[in-house]
Amino acid sequence: MRKATFAGIIPFVTLLAGLAGCASDQPIDSVGRLIITPEEAQRIGYNVLWSTDLKMPARARLSHVSLIGDALVMTEKNNNLVTALSAKDGSILWRREIGTPLENLMKPWGYEDFIYLNSEWRVFRIRPADGHIDG
Repeated sequence: MRKATFAGIIPFVTLLAGLAGCASDQPIDSVGRLIITPEEAQRIGYNVLWSTDLKMPARARLSHVSLIGDALVMTEKNNNLVTALSAKDGSILWRREIGTPLENLMKPWGYEDFIYLNSEWRVFRIRPADGHIDG
């Protein structure tokens, strides 16, 4: 089961070393292994505030995760699905496909009141509240 878990101030996401301070250009293998399970987090002293099942298709892979404002914004490789979770309670704020299947999405970033996400040839400006693409 693929889950995103928020423990204390440290988010644990399916095989996401990026949230622990590491960054990689390689897609994250989400075939079922976790960096740490909620149970392991509790065992080592973290208070697990929430855990969310990402319900990713079998062939999808997490490629990037960014904490932008109060949202954990994740991009999936192979389907260009972008998901924003509330960092407060793990609820899904919005989820949508962005771009075309031929585009590779890069790491999302925040600037002023928007989330930005780019592919090789386009930049998307996204409203954090509802995932609507402005433009």
